[in-house]
Amino acid sequence: MTSRQAYAASFVHNNPTTWSDPSGLKSGALSGGYSAGVCGNIQGGGGGFATVSLCLTKDDTGRRAMVLTYSSAPGVMLGWGISSTSGAFAANGRISEILGPFFVRGVSGGPPPYTGGVDVASAGDVLFAAVSGGLSYGVPLEFHGGPTNTVVVLEDPRYLDDPTLDPIWTFIDLILAVQGFP
Repeated sequence: MTSRQAYAASFVHNNPTTWSDPSGLKSGALSGGYSAGVCGNIQGGGGGFATVSLCLTKDDTGRRAMVLTYSSAPGVMLGWGISSTSGAFAANGRISEILGPFFVRGVSGGPPPYTGGVDVASAGDVLFAAVSGGLSYGVPLEFHGGPTNTVVVLEDPRYLDDPTLDPIWTFIDLILAVQGFP
C-alpha cells in the first residue's frame, strides 16, 4: 500500500479509528466529509465591508441545499468598491458543518470594471475556500475581512431538482470528485 493509499484509507475515507492523517494533523471536520458549491455574490464597502452570497451547495453524502451567507457584523475593507460576482467554493466540512458563524478574509482586484477574488473563511477546524469573478466599481485592488453567518434557505427537491440546474450540479460534482480523490 502506498503512503497515498494509507492516507486515503485512514483520513479521506473516514476511518473513525484515527480521523487523522499519517503526519498527526487532525481532520478539518469531525465527519471527515466535504462540500462544494456555486455562488452569486454581492460585496462592498469603504473602510467597512459587507457581503451576501447565495450558493447551490452539495456535500459528499449527496445532501443538496441552497445556502445564504451574509455579514453578521461590520467587517474591515482596505480600499473601497462594490462588486457583483459569481464563483465556486470548496470546504472540508459537510453542509451541516459549514452553517453558522465564520470569519472571512480575502482579496479582490482587476482592471475596472472587472474583478476576481479569493476568499478563505474559517470556523474552528472547518475551512472554506472560494474563487470568484465578475464586475466591480471602485479601486482596482482591495483587501477585506469580517464575520459572516451561513444558513440553509432551501432544501426542497422540487426546486433543487429542476433540470435547468443540471449543469451547475454537474460542475459541483466535479469539484466534489476532485476533493474526494485520494
